[in-house]
Amino acid sequence: MCNIYAQAAVAVVQTGVQIYGQQQQAKAQAEALNFNARQNEENARRSEQNIILERQANDRNELRQRIKTAQMVATQRANFGSSGIDIGSGTSLLAQTSTAGMGFEDLLSIRETSFSKQRQLHQQAIDFTNQANILRSQAKNVRRAANMQGFTTLVGNAASFTSKGIEKGWFNGSGGDALSIKPDGLTSGVTADGGGTFLDMESSGFDPIY
Repeated sequence: MCNIYAQAAVAVVQTGVQIYGQQQQAKAQAEALNFNARQNEENARRSEQNIILERQANDRNELRQRIKTAQMVATQRANFGSSGIDIGSGTSLLAQTSTAGMGFEDLLSIRETSFSKQRQLHQQAIDFTNQANILRSQAKNVRRAANMQGFTTLVGNAASFTSKGIEKGWFNGSGGDALSIKPDGLTSGVTADGGGTFLDMESSGFDPIY
């Protein structure tokens, strides 16, 4: 009888150790995934901050380009004026218009370059955010899988223990480790089927009721 208790205790401990190991492994994996998720979220925030910085830099660059163009046109007007040329018509006006146009094209180029960088940064932020969401989802799945694995381990070990107990006769008195009750008319220490040991009810002072 003691053997079945010992076997049960061993099975419980082994199952507990298995499930604990599974949970610890899942915990470590989930923590690693969540750590990487936080890194991606931080990268996404940096990308968003860089977008703001890029916009501010573009505003400054555009302002410098406007000032540069205005200075170039002013220099042309001064040169034409000092030469006695009418600055409001003819060749001088065309020259000023051309300078202003080239300056505006440079400004548009500066703006487009900045917008391209901002779009790239925005896409980076989206990619980092999506990756973070994927990693957090994977962490949750790892946890759920560990719980399911623990349940499967518990059921499997219980079934294995039950199967072994049936094979050894722990539950029906047919095995050497089972506890059997003395049948009527037997006075020896062996059960009727020849297996196990019986508990002598009469010698122990127990008065059965039939």
